[in-house]
Amino acid sequence: MISILPSYAPSAGALVPPRAHLADDCGVLSLDGMWSFAYHGTDPAPFVNVEQPWDEPAPAGDASEIDVPSHWVLRGEGAWGHPAYTNVDFPFPVDPPFPPDDNPVGDYRRTFELPADWQGGDIRLRFDGVESQASVWVNGTWIGMARGSRLAHEFDVTEAVHPGVNTITVRVHQFSPGSYLEDQDQWWLPGIFRSVSLRRLSPGAIEDLWIDTDYEAGVGYVTIEARVLGAQEAHLSGHLSIDGLWSFACSLERGEDGRYRSGRIEVGSVRPWNAQDPALYEARVSVQGS
Repeated sequence: MISILPSYAPSAGALVPPRAHLADDCGVLSLDGMWSFAYHGTDPAPFVNVEQPWDEPAPAGDASEIDVPSHWVLRGEGAWGHPAYTNVDFPFPVDPPFPPDDNPVGDYRRTFELPADWQGGDIRLRFDGVESQASVWVNGTWIGMARGSRLAHEFDVTEAVHPGVNTITVRVHQFSPGSYLEDQDQWWLPGIFRSVSLRRLSPGAIEDLWIDTDYEAGVGYVTIEARVLGAQEAHLSGHLSIDGLWSFACSLERGEDGRYRSGRIEVGSVRPWNAQDPALYEARVSVQGS
């Protein structure tokens, strides 16, 4: 059974809630490169409810290859459609929220080998950008669906992967209900057009992080809020470093929502940010005790 986790974007399946795009020390396996690709000029399964589990598309006997990330209309020498530009009109008949009957589809497939030391913790499959709808399977198991071309999406695939060789299949629809929200003065360029990766979050890893700042009379203040994978303790020890120069220890208290929050940390004299003279600081946060 696939656990449905809450999200703030149209989705289904094991799509996890959006989180900060952090520079972290989690394990990362890039899935960029050459994928098997089969193009369909229109949806081969138009009556399937893509928000519910359904069977993985069978491998196409005439499958080609495509580089990821890319737009399929810029590959295939015209055999996979052409770029389309609109500024006022939609590129298809308007009948919201339904996509058009003539809805090009691309089936992507590739294998990967799970690193031997990726045991324990959570494993996420991350898409940084897919236009416009992605349905995902891992080892034949339906994982979920996501819409929102310019948003990153992460799926929890912990229970679907196994040691050794694994297979990912992604069916991408060029148009979806989300296309009605995305329409503007733009080029329509379908495909997996940003990077794809696997990410391992070990127990105790910072899963998501919020840093709230304040400024009073030349003095800066910081408040930390973190979601820590698997942590159940009432308190965690935290450490905040700013620009590698200032270092602060802090205690984070677990709230009823499971998030850990620090008190207000005074960091000393700082330059405030403004549009004319922006001052940005790099913050590093670590936690211990989980």
